[in-house]
Amino acid sequence: MINARTDVYLRGFGAPETRLGCRDRARPCVPRRGSRLRLRAGVTSADTIRSLVEGIGGPVNILAVKGSPSIAQLEALGVARVSVGSGPHRATLALTRDIARELKDHGTYDRFTTHALRHDETNELMR
Repeated sequence: MINARTDVYLRGFGAPETRLGCRDRARPCVPRRGSRLRLRAGVTSADTIRSLVEGIGGPVNILAVKGSPSIAQLEALGVARVSVGSGPHRATLALTRDIARELKDHGTYDRFTTHALRHDETNELMR
């Protein structure tokens, strides 16, 4: 497995008009004989994603970020895999931070009681 990261999109490196050049740098990494290339990109533009998929000539993995096309749209664009990366973990940390702030500042419990799973739902997830 070869991972060709395109942090130019994920981190916003360089001028936007130069970022598509990563496609040309990734193309030689496309393995032969059925191996797979994973291109991790926090790209939200459907046109850019289509250009990456068509230009690389191998399976493209998109890292979903705010504003990313839906999974169905990415599939239609030819994306082979969608990753969520550390997003769920960071969202959980943000919720934990907000719970702590509510407890400290207000002494109330809404942040963790409003959307908490019931015990039976939690047990079912563990099966």
